[in-house]
Amino acid sequence: MRTVAVYPGRFHVFHKGHQAVYEHLVSQYRQDNVYIATSAKQNDKDSPFSYDDKVAMMTKLGVP
Repeated sequence: MRTVAVYPGRFHVFHKGHQAVYEHLVSQYRQDNVYIATSAKQNDKDSPFSYDDKVAMMTKLGVP
């Protein structure tokens, strides 16, 4: 049976703490079993980043 880890969050802003959690999950479950879940919901008050913005932030920190 395959075990997967899903790391959900808004990630406004995706930072090194989020990266550290992701890396810990990868060390426990392998990269091909770890998924990040986030939404494309965006507004000026508390969700300023688009989905594409969040993907770019994650990529810059080495999260595929």
